[in-house]
Amino acid sequence: MNTHWRRAIFAGLLFALVSVLYIQTAVADGHGGNGRRGNFRLTVLHNNDGESQLIDAGAGLEDFGGIARFATVVDDLRDEARSRRGRHGRSGVVTLSSGDNFLAGPEWNASLENGFPYYDSIGLALIGYDAITFGNHEFDFNPDVTAEFIKGFEPFDRTPFISANLKFRNEPELRRLQWRGRIAKSVIVNERGEKIGIIGATTENLPFISTPRGSA
Repeated sequence: MNTHWRRAIFAGLLFALVSVLYIQTAVADGHGGNGRRGNFRLTVLHNNDGESQLIDAGAGLEDFGGIARFATVVDDLRDEARSRRGRHGRSGVVTLSSGDNFLAGPEWNASLENGFPYYDSIGLALIGYDAITFGNHEFDFNPDVTAEFIKGFEPFDRTPFISANLKFRNEPELRRLQWRGRIAKSVIVNERGEKIGIIGATTENLPFISTPRGSA
């Protein structure tokens, strides 16, 4: 097992799961319009189901996990990915979450008791995601809490939350975030001269497994 996958699995124990995907593709190098082709190596760092494991990985795993350890591993993987080179020289990285970043339990209760900004928002903002998609647990405490969770990122980071199949016409707080560009159907990330499109989608079972109110 190589170092990249050992570190990815270790990150899984730390917080949720970081999957590391390398995509190497031929692209125009853009110098002088000469049409030469070069390789661009894209690393995708992805996790989901963090579920408010901010302190450790849970009972019996107290020596693992927590948002601080997780952020360190992500930073290390991101730095390593950007330092790697394809055969013709360029590489980039995007960092994504597909949701379920908080969950009812002691840590989330502490966030609610502390109030805005939630501890979960502060910790996740430090990761520096390029985009986060809504999971079902983001709506477990109604869309007003979802909006507060997103707004809690803003003093630290402006990560876009994306979903192409949710509608917020009947949710004023989420609608305002949509107007401001904090919620979108998709985003384009510019990484080392390449435009990378990211589209979000949320489970169609959301109305049955959470409390999205007018969002689904």
